[in-house]
Amino acid sequence: MSWQGEAVDVEVREAALRWNLLDLISRRFTVTHLSAGTLGVRLHKATGSRSGLPASLVLPLEVEVRQARVRNLEWVTPQGQGAVNNIALSYAGGAASHRLAELQVT
Repeated sequence: MSWQGEAVDVEVREAALRWNLLDLISRRFTVTHLSAGTLGVRLHKATGSRSGLPASLVLPLEVEVRQARVRNLEWVTPQGQGAVNNIALSYAGGAASHRLAELQVT
């Protein structure tokens, strides 16, 4: 699966997602498991004006990711490239805050 934007390209290989459809009724998005074998991110050299940071990080509903894992995170920027392996974390956030927990990199 891949997405290409003006400033960044993202590719995910070996993705898996388990989530609870009924939680959407109460304006919640609950992911019980999210994983990727490889997550690749390529940042392009900026052209034109920079967009900067978003005005807000508020999400339209509460989001909980109970378990997320990435076996290989690889990135390429105009300045160089790198990789990190075996990332695990959980996330919760919404309109008021964003929290990462149980972050592990081995």
